[in-house]
Amino acid sequence: GLVLAAARGLLVTLLVAYVVFFGLLLYQLMARGQAIASLAHILATLGGDRVARTLVLCLPLGAFFEGASGFGVGIVIVAPLLLALGYSPARAALLALLTQNAVPWGALAVGTLLGAELAGLAPDTLGVGCAYLSLLLFPYFGALALLLGGGPKALRAHSLLLGLASVLMALAAWGGTRLLGVELAMVVGGAATAAVLLAVLRRRELATPAETAPALSWTRAVAPYLALVAGLLLSRLVDPLRTWLLTHAVLSVPPAGFTLPLLYSPGFWLALACAVAVVALRLDRATVGKELGHAARRWWPATLALAAFLVLAEVMLRAGMTEHLAASTAALLGTAYVLAAPAVGGLAGFLTGSNSAGNAMLMGFQIQMAERLGIAPLVLAAAQNTASADLSLASPQRVVLAAAVVGLSGHEGALIRRALPIGLGVVVLITVAELAWLALLGR
Repeated sequence: GLVLAAARGLLVTLLVAYVVFFGLLLYQLMARGQAIASLAHILATLGGDRVARTLVLCLPLGAFFEGASGFGVGIVIVAPLLLALGYSPARAALLALLTQNAVPWGALAVGTLLGAELAGLAPDTLGVGCAYLSLLLFPYFGALALLLGGGPKALRAHSLLLGLASVLMALAAWGGTRLLGVELAMVVGGAATAAVLLAVLRRRELATPAETAPALSWTRAVAPYLALVAGLLLSRLVDPLRTWLLTHAVLSVPPAGFTLPLLYSPGFWLALACAVAVVALRLDRATVGKELGHAARRWWPATLALAAFLVLAEVMLRAGMTEHLAASTAALLGTAYVLAAPAVGGLAGFLTGSNSAGNAMLMGFQIQMAERLGIAPLVLAAAQNTASADLSLASPQRVVLAAAVVGLSGHEGALIRRALPIGLGVVVLITVAELAWLALLGR
């Protein structure tokens, strides 16, 4: 009953708290070892101004990290780099949430794979459907990155770069899914898009002159991140290793339907990156102990806030409140439900902070509604998957993570209030794309 739901909420907190703690620790170690300062110097040599680099960090690189890992790791990596570019903690946190622009392909598309299974569709078919519904989202997220980074003037100045980035991201989502499969689409596509944009910036815009020498060599500065990316990719692309990691050191609580593969989770690879940082940055034992304490003090408030949100979401789910709300909406709207389908899916993603959980909650309901309305199940399945995935950017789980990394624990409410309008825009654009798709199908 509700006690089990509350227990599951606390257990699910561990999934995110595991990632949050080592993400915080990695940032603390990188900052203490002068790696963040060196990365800021490296960013200044990439070409383009600060806003152009922000677009690359938030859009394709955010999609790459999300595709390779999920769980908001893109936030953990990009937020400190945004701080290094000179943004305030509040602005860096909001910008970092934009890295969640390709969540349908996140964590090797694990949520989409589950959604396809529940909907009775081929995963790549659902992935291509999500690519159609994301056509308007990539320019939307890119424009927000430019506006938040430098205002309307920056948006006008970088309109061509935004157009190129949007086209490349759309091609990565659609073409990558068709050619490589939904699992690898953004791992490859996000990295390729970032490489093209950086090449354009170096060719067309001068890099900002560095006033000082880097604090340490770039190889030592990026070594922890390279270790993180290598570990994530190997653990997800090498099947024997993936299977071993998923079946060893697994924390399991069957009554609550909870499992946490400790070695497969991004938290483990963040911990490994922390170890690499200690070695590469030559940090002594006293320094590491001190930074562990700093990370723990920032981690506890964030974890407690997260636990409260997740317990509430689980209680609502187990009590049938969310499904009842969705069913009532369908009964009220009738055939006009197609207008509400993305909002219903987005509600699930917002409450759970997980594409997988959102699909588990409401994908079956969306398919039933498609059958009742006589429209292609793929359309509502894609609407559910895309909205549930992308609305997770405004979820308490992701907001807590972003606030913790930039040192704003305790200010999550203000950040959610700023993220929710972004989420509302996502729902509107998905709805517009859905209606256009239905019009093309003659429905």
